Amino acid sequence: FFPPLHLPPPACSSWCYLDHFVYAISPQPQSTVQQPFNPTVVCLRTSHAALSHTATMMSQEDDLVAPTGKNAQADLPFCVVWAPIPLFTHLFPVVGHTMITDSKGTMYDFAGYMPGGGRSGVCQNVGIFGAPVRMLKFRPHLKASEEEFADDWDQALATANKRFERQVHMGLVNNCHSHVATALNGVRQAQVPRWLHWNSVVLVIALATCGSFVPGRGHCFRIWYFFWPCFVMWYVLSKLGWTLF
Repeated sequence: FFPPLHLPPPACSSWCYLDHFVYAISPQPQSTVQQPFNPTVVCLRTSHAALSHTATMMSQEDDLVAPTGKNAQADLPFCVVWAPIPLFTHLFPVVGHTMITDSKGTMYDFAGYMPGGGRSGVCQNVGIFGAPVRMLKFRPHLKASEEEFADDWDQALATANKRFERQVHMGLVNNCHSHVATALNGVRQAQVPRWLHWNSVVLVIALATCGSFVPGRGHCFRIWYFFWPCFVMWYVLSKLGWTLF
């Protein structure tokens, strides 16, 4: 009933590229006649090989290996722990490396992911700057049981570890404080104000004002921690021409 339509060939569009792609990835029959050089087909074949290589590399890195050590803190569960960084902490005592422990005292710290290395950016029981000397203890909410608080804490920590296992350490941003703050923002059963949003600045202030030293550790740093403000005050006053003696 309908006469055949004789339409002109369409201009080169996405369908043309699709035809070239199908031709590039499909097996071709062997022929003794030399095919003319087609740069589009060569480009598509190269792109297909590169995509296949990238997919293979990504599949090999689906399961990252978490660096594991023996620096567990079984006596410090539900804690944000802190270790000094040589030189930086001596100049600024509030600067350090923060870590976090789960309900059983297993310690996790963010060291940074190296693309292609096959290792997770979150370490387990390592402590890249040594054992912690300062801690911030968290307790369950009055209406939450110990079991509910433990499950909530571990779930929030597992989510933060999964999020940061492929994150690159950026120094001042996207660092160990960011990892700990992300975990704390996921905890709902802790005895902290509901309106509190954790970030690097809030975490530093909380550790400096509400944290405490781990018993039996960091005796030399404790002396410097309390002596440093006096030293800074003396230095500023001496520059202003004032003398205390």
